[in-house]
Amino acid sequence: MLESKNAPRPAVVIPAGLDGPVLRRAMAVYLESLRGHRAELDAINVYPVADADTGTNLLHTQAAVQRALESLPNDADRRTTVETAVDASLRGARGNSGVLLSQMLRGIGAGDETDLAAALEAGASAVAAAFARPVEGTAVTVTRDAAAAARARATGGGDPIQVLEAALAAAETSLARTTEILPELRAAGVVDAGAKGIVLLLRAVASSLADDPMPIEAGTPIPVSSAEPGANVVRYEVQYLLEAADGAAATLRKAIDALGDSVAVVEHAGVVRVHAHTDRPDAVIAAGARVAKPQEVSVAPLDRGGAT
Repeated sequence: MLESKNAPRPAVVIPAGLDGPVLRRAMAVYLESLRGHRAELDAINVYPVADADTGTNLLHTQAAVQRALESLPNDADRRTTVETAVDASLRGARGNSGVLLSQMLRGIGAGDETDLAAALEAGASAVAAAFARPVEGTAVTVTRDAAAAARARATGGGDPIQVLEAALAAAETSLARTTEILPELRAAGVVDAGAKGIVLLLRAVASSLADDPMPIEAGTPIPVSSAEPGANVVRYEVQYLLEAADGAAATLRKAIDALGDSVAVVEHAGVVRVHAHTDRPDAVIAAGARVAKPQEVSVAPLDRGGAT
């Protein structure tokens, strides 16, 4: 039977935002995406140290998030989901890439689940603030560009899916430009590995929000030889956790910045994660010990699998 011209049309259902179920689905999709792109991300990891482990570090961090989320009941609300994901990512973070992932997750879960532009702005701010010396041409640039595009689309009246699509498009464009911003990336002919990891995260979130399954494909094979080790391979990577009062991260970040580079110090709910490249690992650990007892201390030579 033909429908009457006056019959009401079916309502178009627009997702309300990043609620608990959507976030959990996005985290599972992201984990599978990282598994597919792990080798590619490792191979293009040339900045700040060519140690070929960004994909491995992101996968390790996200696997910790997924394990924590799987322990939650199926009806866990958004707040519980966010807190669990952020805590797991911070405690499980490996390398600079793991730290920046923890901060992006923290931003995505911040505030009102429907204001995705604000969430991406919070994530971009948290990523930049994590590092003692934020560098353009990395995830710092890409997350900022994504957030700006999201805000512009939201201001123009875009729904949540449109806001995320705008952010993803801007992030992909920004990622392509990283090759020209950083000399190390230009010389190797690659994009920033950590920034690409964030683009994969945005793809996973966007596809989960739209309930449109994202094809899980392996990344483009790139010879690891394209990432030649730099001159600072004798240096060390130091990582540890602290249980400390809120506000400790800023002071500690400044103190450790004088002892090395690639310094990232972040905190959430009384947990502080420290990461640094340094020739003085004992001094970096001692700086943390003045705040609280360092836990899960790791000191690794960068020429044998340090993290970035």
